[in-house]
Amino acid sequence: MLKLLKKGRHNAQTAAALRSKLRKKGIILSLSEFMAKIHDLRLSGVFICADNKGYYLAANESEKQRQIKSLNHRYKSIKKVADKLSKV
Repeated sequence: MLKLLKKGRHNAQTAAALRSKLRKKGIILSLSEFMAKIHDLRLSGVFICADNKGYYLAANESEKQRQIKSLNHRYKSIKKVADKLSKV
């Protein structure tokens, strides 16, 4: 899968497009399996960014920082909901 990802936000590809390319190579992944692969690659140190345009490899420090900011925002939002629900 890593070979399909391109550097830079301008080269972002949707999950559907990436899964389609994988399917053509004989690799069939459900969306949840695809997301798990992205997760595993990130945990192994591959700097994969994702936004509303799709997935891409960080091309520079600005893209890295934008992704970290996005992840931190999501974390805080999820934490807020978890904290609220734990009081119900």
